[in-house]
Amino acid sequence: MKRPLSFSLLFLLFLSSSLAVLAQTCTTATCNAATANESDVLAALPSNSNTNATVTVNIPSGTGTWTTGFSYKIPSAVTSLIIQGNTTVSCSGTAGTSSYSCTANDNTVFVDSYVASNAPLMSIHVGSAAFRMTGLTFQGGTLATGVTKPNGFLTFDGTSTSFRIDHSHFNTNTYTPVNSGGGMTIFTNVYGVVDHTVFDLYAQNNGVRVYNSDFGDANWAAPTSFGTSAFMYLENDVFNGGAANDCDDGGRIVIRYSTINAASSGGDQGLWQTHQMGQGTQRSRGCRAEEVYHLYVLNPNPSNNLYTVGDGGSGTGVAWNNTISGGYSYDIGFQNIREVSTGHSQSAPTNGIGYCGTGSNGSSSPWDGNTNSMGYPCIDQTGRGQGDLLNGQNFPSAVDSTAGTITWPHNLREPWYVWNETIASGRVYVNPVWNGVQMQPDQAFYIPASSFNGTTGTGFGLRSARPSTCTSGPGGTYDTSPTGSYGVAYFATDANSGNGELYVCTATNTWTAIYQPYSYPHPLVSGTSTTSATPPPPTGLVSTVN
Repeated sequence: MKRPLSFSLLFLLFLSSSLAVLAQTCTTATCNAATANESDVLAALPSNSNTNATVTVNIPSGTGTWTTGFSYKIPSAVTSLIIQGNTTVSCSGTAGTSSYSCTANDNTVFVDSYVASNAPLMSIHVGSAAFRMTGLTFQGGTLATGVTKPNGFLTFDGTSTSFRIDHSHFNTNTYTPVNSGGGMTIFTNVYGVVDHTVFDLYAQNNGVRVYNSDFGDANWAAPTSFGTSAFMYLENDVFNGGAANDCDDGGRIVIRYSTINAASSGGDQGLWQTHQMGQGTQRSRGCRAEEVYHLYVLNPNPSNNLYTVGDGGSGTGVAWNNTISGGYSYDIGFQNIREVSTGHSQSAPTNGIGYCGTGSNGSSSPWDGNTNSMGYPCIDQTGRGQGDLLNGQNFPSAVDSTAGTITWPHNLREPWYVWNETIASGRVYVNPVWNGVQMQPDQAFYIPASSFNGTTGTGFGLRSARPSTCTSGPGGTYDTSPTGSYGVAYFATDANSGNGELYVCTATNTWTAIYQPYSYPHPLVSGTSTTSATPPPPTGLVSTVN
């Protein structure tokens, strides 16, 4: 259920600086690569002397085997860049149901034979530009034993809020020898959508990794902003094997209207996931927030039973209207790995984050609330959100910026909410016991009530059927929320023009709306974005979605 953390962003930037540096020569609004080979593709990217605001790079059909990679920064004058090939992805059926499928026709293919661990083929610094990459296929090539690619074929960083990758195909099953490689990693707060894309993943590979910078401190000090554009969206995608995503360092991600197909071999895959603080690099804070809804999840070999589909081990989130077939024991797991000493050992402050509670080594950490021997509330644990800003420094120099010392950063109470989930096993959640400690329902998370009456769990239905009475959270120093103290929740299916709206009980018998799903399709897909530099649609792509 937990996966190893990647190399740090600092290492990636160091590595990127050592990648091939070839001349970009294109100074026109339309740039045509001669072939799919690396030198021709890099030469076709707009050069620093390109003064066109919008540039389109066309890459022809064909296969290019790349033995090096490159780092590229979009020129400041270019406010919109499109990179497009001729791979097509045809999708049919209703997204989020068993009828949905996507098929890739691999016409423009990049083969990764770059023999360097953790080295992407392209490291693209998008800055604030609108960026679109479409119609491309990435395949694993021939590497050396021990070479791994956890960050994937592509990495991105910048501040763009108009970022789109679509109608493409990422295939890690073709590496020789087999490789622990992923699709792509998005560093920093780059927001937008990955849509109508097929991911064929090996073992525990991740399709899209969303990691922030500065250890995630800025996002953990900011409002959650559910239902807004301030997330990376994965929608109308198909993930075969591996994990659809990973989320760490304060990342925010939405996975919706997509299909996850587990591999028939079983193992720790066929899922969506988070990282949590203390799981990998101790200073890296966990996933800030996730929304997961309208997924169809299939295990084609139920005899290879899988543990969970989802991982709610960090921060806050919502999961709803997902359908999980047989072959999964549980829908979502909630746990805090800092409450167990085996598998994820922690260094004592000031050189590390320490253990939450006294169960592991008899000592508690000053980074936690420590209202009891379990350490509650642990920093950034399940059901926690916005808090004080930490100072962005690594251990042993890290402190709470407000207090000027090591202390619990006053994470607001923002529980995970789960409703209207369908799973063949009937078991919506699991909360493993570590040293006698469990994440608690109606505290860290709220799950569907069998018959919702406003006293426990979550409910859904028409707004008119919402109970008039409800139970809020306890409030006080350790359980204050953005409004009041969040308790039970109810999703009104007929609110928000039929798209639904989540109400939580913020005080006794007081319902407060906190969440409406973001517009679907994503504005960058539907073309309704207000961003002036939205890329125009490319040619040669096929998509049929009901």
